[in-house]
Amino acid sequence: MSSNRFDPLDENEREWLRSSRRQRKRRTWVMLAAAAVVIGVLVWLLVVLLSGGRGGGARTPVGTSAQDRLLADSRRALQDWGRFGVSGDLNTVKASFWAEGPQYRQLAQEAPRLQQHPIGPPPYQFVLEDNVQILPAGTDRIVRGVIKTSRQGQPTLTFHWDIYMRQDRGAGGRWRIWTVANTPRR
Repeated sequence: MSSNRFDPLDENEREWLRSSRRQRKRRTWVMLAAAAVVIGVLVWLLVVLLSGGRGGGARTPVGTSAQDRLLADSRRALQDWGRFGVSGDLNTVKASFWAEGPQYRQLAQEAPRLQQHPIGPPPYQFVLEDNVQILPAGTDRIVRGVIKTSRQGQPTLTFHWDIYMRQDRGAGGRWRIWTVANTPRR
């Protein structure tokens, strides 16, 4: 005699089937979590590579316009100048100024005096005000604006400058100061 009915599962067999399903679900979730972590790391690496792999310090955000990069590099150079002003250490401005440029040569002349009598921290703050004009000068650019310099315990000074910036293609397109001049008065 044969029966078309299945043998009923005993409780142990049912528990084994439930635990097997739970293990598959758990493995699926673990795999999804691992995939999310891998994707996150890959996105992070892509962002680091697109930003030039620079570590620390001020960064130019990925996807900024050429003008944003110019302004960011101008502001960074001014901050470097502020650190130089209290130490006389030319290494603080090497990345932001052209070594063969007139402004760097002037700083190099001032360096021995500043090194003999360093002011020490805090550095000067050079702030490029927001109302800035960008003017073409051949392949160079002029950043025309108001710069305020300040240092704790000293009065704030205001300058109207044309900052002549030249792009360094060998340094990932970074803009460096060539020279600075007083803005012509109209």
